[in-house]
Amino acid sequence: MAGSTNHMQSRFENGEVVVTYVDGSATTLELVNPANGWPIDQDYFIDDFQFRRPEPVPIRINLKTGSIRVIDIAEFKGRGGTVPGGAATVLQLPLQSGKDLRSMTVRAIAK
Repeated sequence: MAGSTNHMQSRFENGEVVVTYVDGSATTLELVNPANGWPIDQDYFIDDFQFRRPEPVPIRINLKTGSIRVIDIAEFKGRGGTVPGGAATVLQLPLQSGKDLRSMTVRAIAK
């Protein structure tokens, strides 16, 4: 998924991905930056002082080259910045096995 939010919208739900099954049940993934929503134009600067991050860093796909980056937080700390051509974030939404899918909805929540 690729998208960006205003920096003032950090650490709360900006949107959601909802998967609905044929039986009417649903699975929801909240989109919260910086946990699973990173901006298109840059990687977050992460350190242990002004910008903490307890969650694993999401997998990133560089849009210009198609290269996939699995970021090791120990090597990444103190870095970040502009990504030439932009990058998308790989999201993980475990689905319920044995259930048929009806739809998937991406919904903006933050205003």
